[in-house]
Amino acid sequence: MKRAMNIGLVGSGQLTRCCVAAFLPGKLGPVKASSYRLASRMVNALKAGYAVKSYEELDECRLILVCVHDRNLACTVEELARSDINWLGKSVLLCDSWMGSDELENLVAQGASAGSIWAVDTSGPARLAVEGDQEVLRELKRLVDYGPQKLLELKRCRKDLYWASTSFASSLLTPMLVAAARCLQNAGMHPRDASGLVERAVLKSLRGHMKSGVKSWSGPLATEDAVQLERQIAAVANIDKKLGIYFQQSCVLAAEVFGRDAGWVRRLAPPNP
Repeated sequence: MKRAMNIGLVGSGQLTRCCVAAFLPGKLGPVKASSYRLASRMVNALKAGYAVKSYEELDECRLILVCVHDRNLACTVEELARSDINWLGKSVLLCDSWMGSDELENLVAQGASAGSIWAVDTSGPARLAVEGDQEVLRELKRLVDYGPQKLLELKRCRKDLYWASTSFASSLLTPMLVAAARCLQNAGMHPRDASGLVERAVLKSLRGHMKSGVKSWSGPLATEDAVQLERQIAAVANIDKKLGIYFQQSCVLAAEVFGRDAGWVRRLAPPNP
């Protein structure tokens, strides 16, 4: 079989879902897995590369992709580090993992360059994000045919900040949306109308942020209207004390994040039992 390009792969699971799978045909060489049988199945699924039985058979590769479950990553990196591969001048790219290139330090210590790549969840054209050493980025650009995709580059070992950003914009936002809808429903609004109103408010805030950034921040907290904010906190606490506390504490933290004195918010009457 033709040994196409000096790119190797260490993998497990459904590699056809790997963010770089579409770029591998015609470019992938040796594929290593926990068993030769599994490696062969991966080769068949990817329609690329050839199965190998040992890590040492990856030594000819200049770029090695690591596509394993996060729970197996530390063990895989340890096995790679203990192998007889000469890591000097090689690039290792971690694919589709919550973890970043800092998890590859054992290989970096032996001379490798490290990075990680993952798919960005958007409703538009597919996009990939990457962080790592410049050597890895250069190798990656040899592999990835951009087409409609755009590669978003982050600084090395800053991947956790990317995931924190998604938390701010999703899982931490959800309780706020639920709270907003509950307020409207407890005010007597139909749930469908409440959801629609919350959606419009969020889209308005998003458009304002995209246009003006921090300057778009508005409302009684931004203008330090203590009377109005206290009335809102009391109204929320009247339907749910925990939600009232959440509201007030969120206001305190929001003011501090924007560099404002939050003392006046703390001095507002605490939510009633």
